[in-house]
Amino acid sequence: MRRVPWLMFGVLLFTLPSFAQQTTPAPYIEISGTYSYVRISSTKTNYNGASMSFAVNPKPWLGIVGDIGGYHEAAPQGFPSGNLVSYLFGPRLYYRTQSSITPFAQVLFGGAYDTTSGQSALAMTAGGGFDLKIADHVSLRLGQGEYFMTRFGSYTQNNLRISTGIVFTFGEK
Repeated sequence: MRRVPWLMFGVLLFTLPSFAQQTTPAPYIEISGTYSYVRISSTKTNYNGASMSFAVNPKPWLGIVGDIGGYHEAAPQGFPSGNLVSYLFGPRLYYRTQSSITPFAQVLFGGAYDTTSGQSALAMTAGGGFDLKIADHVSLRLGQGEYFMTRFGSYTQNNLRISTGIVFTFGEK
């Protein structure tokens, strides 16, 4: 499972030249709010929550992203429920065409905090998704799926994060 992030990074790196030939204008700033589902693999628990991201796009094919998410696990009665907070940053690559659908891929790095245990962790996501433009400055994030790695101490968890929501765009580059 450790090869997945490196494979995603390699695919992104080798596809960069194809992005340079696009002429479709891109928004300079994107702000998104999404519902997020996180599946923690080691404990087989499900977290529901929300994430918000802010992206600055210096090029039509490149975005610099900051992502903050909060997720809650509703535990069975008699057990403590858990909360997980993630804060991630990194590059996002777009494939913009004349179509109203814009696919993207991203690799984000940062941290996570578990409120139940009070522990902080190293965190990383690698994945992508699709945005559907529905108005001049509004898109729907049809789906975003990511490998979501957390490392609490020396213990690595290989998780899944799936999101959907809305994206607001400002300016054109």
